Amino acid sequence: MASGVGSDCRPVIVSGNELLAAAHKAAVGAGLPTGIAEDVSQATVWLCRHEVDGVQAALAGLANADDASARLVPGNAIAFADARAAMHGPSALDLLVAGAAPDGVMLHDLDSPRLLVGLAGVAAGLHHMGFVIRDDRGAACTVSDEHLAGEFALDPTRVHVRIAAPQDATPEGEQASTGQIVVDEIMWTRLNEYAARTYVAATEQSRVSGAGAGLTDND
Repeated sequence: MASGVGSDCRPVIVSGNELLAAAHKAAVGAGLPTGIAEDVSQATVWLCRHEVDGVQAALAGLANADDASARLVPGNAIAFADARAAMHGPSALDLLVAGAAPDGVMLHDLDSPRLLVGLAGVAAGLHHMGFVIRDDRGAACTVSDEHLAGEFALDPTRVHVRIAAPQDATPEGEQASTGQIVVDEIMWTRLNEYAARTYVAATEQSRVSGAGAGLTDND
């Protein structure tokens, strides 16, 4: 059973599919486009399956989802100012995969470095490549589809991500677990509060037309 929470939490046990659906609804509720919401939800599950609190990482990213206008930092390298992991993380990874950022991408004042790690894990599986993510302190982690190794508690001030070179071959780190996932009850509640923003208030007319709970037990 995967656990991305501390030992003092009040646990909620969910399946990977339950967490995926809840995180997707929460991301949409926070105002993210559906495609980005899918990225965030997959990253949330990926982190939890590598024993990292993916829900907390996602919530950190969703808190600033409505303030994600991209601002590039002047200079030779591609760099995002006031970086938002949920929106700018996928863009940074896409630039790397496309070969448009050979020197890597810098994200300044990143709101959720751990969400970026999860997004990199998902991208690694899709594109069959690894990523190295490091901060200015020298802390770094290497991400592949199945493994997470190194230090992922990164300083958000300046986070650099690049495609892993052959010499960066991912060491045996945390491998993806399977089965149910343990989520902190408080984090789970906060996630579902975002998801609730997508719900339509029930009225008598909406119930008759099919929204919300049906009028018979066969709906």
